Amino acid sequence: MRASAFLYCVLATLSLAACGEGGSPDPGTVAGTGSSAASSVRDINQPHYRDKAFTLGGPAEVVNGCTRFAADFNREGPLVKVPEQIGFGPSYSLIYFNCPDDRKIRFQGIDEGAAKVSGELDKAGCHQAVTTLDEPGGIGGNISLSETPPGTMFCLSNQDGSRVTFLKLTGVDKTAGSLRWTATHWSNTP
Repeated sequence: MRASAFLYCVLATLSLAACGEGGSPDPGTVAGTGSSAASSVRDINQPHYRDKAFTLGGPAEVVNGCTRFAADFNREGPLVKVPEQIGFGPSYSLIYFNCPDDRKIRFQGIDEGAAKVSGELDKAGCHQAVTTLDEPGGIGGNISLSETPPGTMFCLSNQDGSRVTFLKLTGVDKTAGSLRWTATHWSNTP
């Protein structure tokens, strides 16, 4: 009987099921389905998405000589807003101003700071980069794109690290007036 329990445990393990004490399968696990309670809990240190591409810019309505584009980040992906959707009330994580004399970006999330970083960072590294800056909240004001070539990386994080985003500028199309980015986003929400 012990040998058959051992064989069952080996087969169950190969089927991605966990064995409990005594060599029998854990009663909360259905062999081969991975439907145990532990597998339904998302690891908050794993991103919701990694290197998800998005673009800010392109043809748009000109306001005060500039076009504006904004992005926020949640567990679904980058949420890109065009000028007609921006308004003046909400605060966005990333805003791009495409002006004739200067293109610039601004980070201004309501409860998050931003830091320019070197090297691709994980959730903990990004959060630390933002929270250990000399200035609370990190980067403030506008950043000229002349100071931000493709390959420049930024981290965004709220104070407790429950929402963290790593951004990389991957390209600038001066003709179309657009910026290409990738985003990796973590949050403590399922």
